[in-house]
Amino acid sequence: METPSAAKTILDQIEAEHEQQFSIAVGAALKRGFGRWFDDVWQDAKANGSLPRPFITSMFVFVTTVLTKKFVGGLPEMMPLEEKEVQISEAARLLKTYIDQIEAAAIKELYQPKREDERATPVAQRVDQPKGNSKLIVPKKKRIIQ
Repeated sequence: METPSAAKTILDQIEAEHEQQFSIAVGAALKRGFGRWFDDVWQDAKANGSLPRPFITSMFVFVTTVLTKKFVGGLPEMMPLEEKEVQISEAARLLKTYIDQIEAAAIKELYQPKREDERATPVAQRVDQPKGNSKLIVPKKKRIIQ
C-alpha cells in the first residue's frame, strides 16, 4: 500500500477542516432560525408577486453581499491592501465553485427527487450522517457528497 504524500496529507487536513467549519456554520444558521427566516421571506415575496428565479437571484446577491462585507470587515487592519485583494479574489473563486456544485445538485434533484420523509428531516440532523447518505454540498472543490 502506498503511503500518502505530504501534499495529499495537507489537502486531507484542509478538507477535514472545511467540512468541520461547514458543519459548524450550517448548524449555527439553522439553530438561529435561518431556514424559518428564509421561508418567511419567500412566502412574503411570493405573496407580493415574486417569481422563484428572480427571488433566488436576489437572495443570492443579498446574502453574498452581507457575507462579503462581514468577510472584508473581518480581515486584519494591518494586512496590506494587496493581500486583502488576494483574499477577496480567493473567496470569490470559492463562491463560483460552490455555485457550480449547487447547479449540479439542483439538476440532480430534478432527475432524482428526494422522498418526502427526507425533505421533512431537518438539515441539521442530516449533517452528521455517514457520507454515503448525506445530501449536503460540502465545501470541497468540484465534489458533491451523495
